[in-house]
Amino acid sequence: MSAKTYGISLHTLAREEGKEEEILSDLRCISELFSQHPDYVKIVDSPQIERGELMMVLNDDFFGRINRYTLNFLKLLSEKHMVHHLQECLKEYEKLYNSANNIQVVDITTA
Repeated sequence: MSAKTYGISLHTLAREEGKEEEILSDLRCISELFSQHPDYVKIVDSPQIERGELMMVLNDDFFGRINRYTLNFLKLLSEKHMVHHLQECLKEYEKLYNSANNIQVVDITTA
């Protein structure tokens, strides 16, 4: 499965549950956190670390702080060694969110 597909799947679930904005906010915060701490991404993406331990790490770090769907999404990405693709998932999610909410992103250049 591609990062795009994961982003689409998460958006579909979020929309069905009425949690689009909450999960979008979660993803943005996590993406920012991951960009500030790239070693963390390497740890939760590592195939050398036992999956059960990684799930405990994710629970310890995120349980109660983010939506449970977002946490489960992170766990899924970790199981598939795709956490490093979170930014791509977020971009797809944002694209679908913007489309569903009639939001257009534009670039403005001023003098």
